[in-house]
This record gives sequence, structure tokens and C-alpha cells, in this order.
Amino acid sequence: MVFLAIVFIWGGLGAWLASGWLCAGTGLRWRLGVGVVLLAWATAFAWTMLWQLRTGNRLPRPVDFALSLSLPWFVWMPCVFGLLEVLRLLRLAPAGMPGRRIFGLCTLGLLVLLTAYGMWNASRPRVTVHELFMDKLKGPLDVVVVSDLHLGSPSARLGFIRAAAEQVEALRPDLVLMPGDILDWAPAPLADEALMAQVGRFRGRYGTFACEGNHDIYAGALQDVVRRLGQLGIDLLRDEAKTVETPAGPVVIAGRSWPREERHFAGKNVGGRPSAAALFASVPDEALRVILDHSPMFYKEAVDEADLQVSGHTHNGQFFPASLAAQLLFDNAWGVLRTNRLTQVTTCGLSTWSAPVRLSSYPEIMLLRLTPAGAGTPAE
Repeated sequence: MVFLAIVFIWGGLGAWLASGWLCAGTGLRWRLGVGVVLLAWATAFAWTMLWQLRTGNRLPRPVDFALSLSLPWFVWMPCVFGLLEVLRLLRLAPAGMPGRRIFGLCTLGLLVLLTAYGMWNASRPRVTVHELFMDKLKGPLDVVVVSDLHLGSPSARLGFIRAAAEQVEALRPDLVLMPGDILDWAPAPLADEALMAQVGRFRGRYGTFACEGNHDIYAGALQDVVRRLGQLGIDLLRDEAKTVETPAGPVVIAGRSWPREERHFAGKNVGGRPSAAALFASVPDEALRVILDHSPMFYKEAVDEADLQVSGHTHNGQFFPASLAAQLLFDNAWGVLRTNRLTQVTTCGLSTWSAPVRLSSYPEIMLLRLTPAGAGTPAE
């Protein structure tokens, strides 16, 4: 109820401000009508979220796609049209018709253009490369990180996943790591043979390893995820570690479960999962230690225990102003962070959460070129 109250207050504020600019000079009836339409549109995402959480189902794809686009509008409208109100009070924007309505329509057009660009940007996966110095390696090792597939979301279409799979194959990685959120809200994509065949192409020469994310828990089918990924040759590690022998030396990969208590922004080990030290208790120190942990919030647990941690989860905020919130909440919302022996890497993920819109990042396939000691200074 609190969530719904916040949604309607914020959405109502944005709808009322926007209707004042769009309907300037046309009377209260027009403003109320436009305001109700905008409020319904801006808060539609709350209804879809509640539907998905309660039923585990998705709406028909065209309806789900259209309603998911209401999320950025819910966020943007109070901010953008509130700014216009401030400019009007400062006499930097017109106060009456017709100038005020023109300003409102131009602002509306700008939001449409931003949404269109964000959809285009979110539909084109790209590769980013980081060269990292690892003194335990005897040779180079190429590791691809693909996180946050969110299978079943409006952005995770068959063609999109196929394009990403082709890019991963072209990189010919030694290892592929998938740090969580394989699913979005429901297990239905696991039965989509064409889609899962493309996921199965995310293969490393010496293996593909994954861990669970919060959305894999929300989908209520974690065992099905483990089984289906296993059929594709992808090993989902749940609070366990496995050793992989490579020409560069042994690599121990540990996958962490998602905390069952979602006080995860505290960055503490909640939910009863084993510590990083426990996962590597029997691992020889000369082996390269890698942790898969969906959220980068928990990296401090691994500072003295692992050499590399890969995470996702943040989407780098996906679009403004959530991108600012991500920077405030996480020490490393996107990119590379070095602390003591640990190098922590966060990818902004492949697909999107809810709205298929990206403005502060892009769909990312991250290539980590792990370089042995004495091979030179790594480039960022």
C-alpha cells in the first residue's frame, strides 16, 4: 500500500504539472482529462509489476512492451515539467498561452525522442574490453562476462540474444561468467527452445559458469534454472567453488547465492550464506580465485579472499536519474575497482529491467583480458 501511495502521489504530481503546460488556456475540463490519461500511463508500470509479482506471468508481449515504457515517463514527468514550473516562476519560460503550451508540447516531444533513442540504444549489444593484471597467471586468459539477461523481459527478444551470442562466439573466450538474473519474472523462457539455444552459445573454451540473481529468486524456479542451464553446459554455482584447469594455471570459480534477506544495501552478509573465506577454505593460494556475486555491494567480504569478483545487478541505473542513484548506492556501479588484492568488476548487463530503455549505459558484453605478471601495465 505504501508503494502504491508513493506511485500515485509522484505520478499524479507529474500528470498535473504536465497537463498544466499541455492544456494551457483550454480550461479545467481539458486539463483534468489529459491529467487522468497521463496519470494512468505514468503509473501503469506499478500495475504490471504487481501483476508479475503476484502471478509470475507476463502480459501479452505487445501490451507488456507498451506498459513497460511507462516507467521512464513516471520518473521523468515530475522532474521535467517541475523544472518548467520553476523556470516559469523565474520568468525564464512563458506564463500564458500560446507560449506556455508550445513549451509543454516541445517538452513532450523531447521525452518521446529520449524514449525512442533509449529503445534504439538498448537494442544493440556492444563489447567493452578491460585489461587486468593478475600475478597468479602463467599466461593470458580471456574471460567474457555476460550478466542480467532478464529472459522474458521486453528487451530480451530472440534476435537480441542471438546477436549477443554471435558477438560472444566471435571473441572465442577461455571462460564465460554469468553473474545472475538469467530470468526476469517468470520461468516460461526456460521452455523456449529457440531462445535457450542462443543462450547455450555463451560458451567458453574451458567452461561457462553462472550464479543466481534476485530475479532468478523472484521467478520462483531456481531449480529449473539450474537444470536448464546444466543441459546447455552452463554450471550455475550456488555457494560452491569449482576448479578449472587452464594453460594459464588453475582458476577456482566460486558462485554465491542471493541473500534471502534483502537488506543487501547494507553490504553485509545477510541471509545465512557462507562467507567468501569459507568458499575458498580448501583452495591453494597459488590458484586464481574468482567470485561470482550478482550484486557488487558485497565486494568488501572478498577483499582479502579473492583476486577477482564479477558482478552485475546495477544496470548502471539504466536511465537518468536512476543512474545518479546507482552511483550513490554502489562503490562501483559500473567498471573496475581495485582494493587490496581484489579487483572487482561490475558490468551494466545485457538486457534491461522493465522498460527497454537505456540512456546512461548500453547493453554490455564485457571482455576481461587477464594478463600475467611481467606482461606490462594493463590498460583501462
